[in-house]
Amino acid sequence: FQIVKYLIEQGEADPNIARSDGFSALHLAAWDNKKDTKLIEFLLTNMSLNSINKKTRRYGFTPLDYAYNNKSPIQQKIIDLIRSKGGKRGNEL
Repeated sequence: FQIVKYLIEQGEADPNIARSDGFSALHLAAWDNKKDTKLIEFLLTNMSLNSINKKTRRYGFTPLDYAYNNKSPIQQKIIDLIRSKGGKRGNEL
């Protein structure tokens, strides 16, 4: 978390930029975080709504879709966080 925070705050990384397949840092964090939501909260406060709702190229999934596939104790908190920032599932766009 501290490295990501530092890079974004210093302008060395842009959380709005996705890989060529459409995956962003938020996609990966929403899918894989199991312990806390600190990184997701930070990313959400530094991303545009378009990036929060970015679909992957292969399946057309947004970060919120990946949050629904995160089978961890914090799944609902991740879903609620993304929704609170305007996040939608791919079929809602």
